[in-house]
Amino acid sequence: MNIDPHLLNVDNVVLPEHVYRIIPLERFLETCCSAQNVLVASVNWPDPYEAAQLRTQIEYPLFVDEKRVFSSGLRDNIPRKVGGTWRSSTDAAERAFCQCWSNLPESDAMWRLYSPDTAGVKLRSRPRSLLLSLHEATSSEKVFLGAMEYLPQEELDELVLDAKKNHLIQSRPDLFETMPGEAWARCLLRKRIQFEHEAEYRLILALTHPDTRPDTGTLFRYTFRCNETIDEVELDPRCSDPYSVEQAIRTAGYTGVVRRSKLYKPPSLIVRPTWPENEGWSTGSSRKWIETGKK
Repeated sequence: MNIDPHLLNVDNVVLPEHVYRIIPLERFLETCCSAQNVLVASVNWPDPYEAAQLRTQIEYPLFVDEKRVFSSGLRDNIPRKVGGTWRSSTDAAERAFCQCWSNLPESDAMWRLYSPDTAGVKLRSRPRSLLLSLHEATSSEKVFLGAMEYLPQEELDELVLDAKKNHLIQSRPDLFETMPGEAWARCLLRKRIQFEHEAEYRLILALTHPDTRPDTGTLFRYTFRCNETIDEVELDPRCSDPYSVEQAIRTAGYTGVVRRSKLYKPPSLIVRPTWPENEGWSTGSSRKWIETGKK
């Protein structure tokens, strides 16, 4: 597969060399042992604007005639009156799956947010490796990896309120895309600007055909080989027992690089100045060794 068309909102110039993901240690161990990765439908996340275009519903007036026959349409020769409303919706948001990564190599905020108990690990992978692993496991062309677009709320509201277009995106995505699944993927790559600090990238699978919905509901599992796709695991900088954590990771079968984040490593506060030999402690010589001091 030529994956370049499947990279959204990025190109070879701006595509980062690595992307990162902080998850609980137990989840990573499970991924290693089961050799399965999990994508999640965005309806599981708390942000109400997640994939909002895939959740837009159209509400039609519901009419009733003199015989108490209900219809959402009108015919001029039959008197009718409004008898309520009828909503048209799809399950598109439940068939678009993704996993969140970031291009931030180090972030105190991300550690505190996604590793609150200090037992999390940060995974490092190459964007192309992630995308190819999903493609190879699913044999699907509807796989994407893209950078998040962060929009002002007013601009995102305009997209969400275009109910007719969004309903067509849900039911006829082929009308809005250059390749299958792209329209849904782009809906997953839009968030409000208040989340810009996450510098997020997403790995996406769009199951646009209704018959391809997985039996696992809002989770999609696929074969995933950690040693081939994850090239480094970093422990939380606040981890109290890094040796035991590394041993657990090795026992689970991961053979790649494991190290502890240096985010909270203290600086060296002992300075050992050097000065020209045999010049003593005179005012003139002290200036020289201060200027050439080294840590």
